[in-house]
Amino acid sequence: MNNVTTIDYKAIVESMADMIIITDENGIITYVSPQWKTVLGYEASEMMGHRRWDFMIEEEARKLQDKFFPYFERRLPFYLLTHVMRHKDGHRVVIESSGTPTFNKQDEFEGYHVNNRDITIRSLSEDYESQMKEDAYATLLKYQRVITNISKMFMDSPFDQLDVAINSSLSQLGTLLDVCRVYVFEFDKDNQSMSNTYEWCKKGIDPAIDMLQNLSVDIFPWWMIKLHKNEVINVYDVNEMDEHQISEKIILMQQDIKSVLVVPMHVNQKLVGFIGFDTVLKHKKFQDEIYLIRMYSEIVGYALEKQKDEHRILESLNQVKATFNQTIEAFSSFLEISDPYT
Repeated sequence: MNNVTTIDYKAIVESMADMIIITDENGIITYVSPQWKTVLGYEASEMMGHRRWDFMIEEEARKLQDKFFPYFERRLPFYLLTHVMRHKDGHRVVIESSGTPTFNKQDEFEGYHVNNRDITIRSLSEDYESQMKEDAYATLLKYQRVITNISKMFMDSPFDQLDVAINSSLSQLGTLLDVCRVYVFEFDKDNQSMSNTYEWCKKGIDPAIDMLQNLSVDIFPWWMIKLHKNEVINVYDVNEMDEHQISEKIILMQQDIKSVLVVPMHVNQKLVGFIGFDTVLKHKKFQDEIYLIRMYSEIVGYALEKQKDEHRILESLNQVKATFNQTIEAFSSFLEISDPYT
């Protein structure tokens, strides 16, 4: 394949909605399309040189191998193989794959070209109990319904009622997830400081919003690195955080926080803040719900940015109106001074 063909081929592949993986004859990944970063959270460089099942829990890896090896051994194409991969932050991602074997000019087997689709949401409405426990399935459906209702609430809310919608959504999620606090932090335009702008607390839990204003982002060095990489912070036991997380550990322990989940808010690929969930009464393991919480984070992020745009437009209009009125007043004064009959 010459250079022009390779460049054109990559351009086509990278513009497709499907996620592409190319492997060599041993199943080692040699190419990963950019779409995988959004779905699994890994950079292409982190996936290349590995096999697909390196990104799966052991049980799911065995299931995929049992499905795939009969095709691999006979160098046959395969279609719509469903399997569960593990996102970098720990939650499950359901993938549907179809692959075609590739051969060189000497008809020697070179590997597979595999098209993949993220069918996580779709799988929730299909018969997928064989892949996950029935109670986990029911819980995810409940999460999905709540996120759907929240999305509709945001769509139906005028911008001057956005605060009400956000506070209501925090209450719904906090109650659903059985956490003690849910909160939104927003960064300033230079990402140098942050403020807690919205907070929900479980009954009996003291609010902390008033103490968390205009904080330097430098107090959370490890936290900020993760957020800028669009990675989720998922800590089951704050007491077990290591020396690289010491700044965050001290602050969280001062608030008696046992477990914490933090999801970044990105708008147009820019980090604008984060949404946090924490518990002080017991430890909590966040897992399958993370995928939908990320969706909620996107909804809130875009809503807040649209509200800011609305405010900027109104401010600009008010400035134009004020300037216009000042011009009219000045012109009127000029006419009065210049009138020879007065």
